[in-house]
Amino acid sequence: MGIVLKGIGIGNKISIGKVFLYNKEKIEFSQEKDELPFEIKIRQLEESIEDVRRELEELYKSIKETFPREAEIFLFHKGILEDEYVIEKIKSYLAEGYSLVYSIERAFNEIKSEFEGMEQELFRERAKDIEDVEERLLKKNSKYKHF
Repeated sequence: MGIVLKGIGIGNKISIGKVFLYNKEKIEFSQEKDELPFEIKIRQLEESIEDVRRELEELYKSIKETFPREAEIFLFHKGILEDEYVIEKIKSYLAEGYSLVYSIERAFNEIKSEFEGMEQELFRERAKDIEDVEERLLKKNSKYKHF
């Protein structure tokens, strides 16, 4: 007997092909503080937020005509990315002297935990969306990694 995978399709057709499982490896970032000035880290954060915002807008535009309902997720992700609570949480860790990538990871992990602890399942499911936005920001900042 094989493994049964369930998912949500974005079209009304059947596809047949090989399945590739994506196993995401979580990278742990050093908790050590760095010497980079706060202003530079803020600029890096703002640039990466803008880059990811543009990516999300492009993704939304590219599929909204064909799959309007499914495209809405990219607007939701953009909302997470631009949320003042999220940005201020990242900035608070930057102000303490942590690296940009560690500050992003720590802030998003806290927010994700808040969502996972909520009673309504809809909010618990949003934790995955928060993780997706975190990954996009971390990828943009890979050049600033401090392990």
